Amino acid sequence: MRLDIVKNSKSTNVTDITGSLNLSTSIETLGASFTFNIARNHYDPSLRFTDTLEPGDIVILTNKKELFRGIIVTINTS
Repeated sequence: MRLDIVKNSKSTNVTDITGSLNLSTSIETLGASFTFNIARNHYDPSLRFTDTLEPGDIVILTNKKELFRGIIVTINTS
């Protein structure tokens, strides 16, 4: 599987720094929800991209074909 985030028309592969992927669908609402965790470290230059994520960025999950495409609605940090 591959997870990309599109921000300002630039796609970034974040597969290696993500975990806890959860894709759920609902026939009642004809919708889908996708949640995931992503590594963050303010001191690691290779992870600085994660500090720029914001609602409105596009998320694309693929596995030979596109499984999910959606927009980040909320971001929770801990």
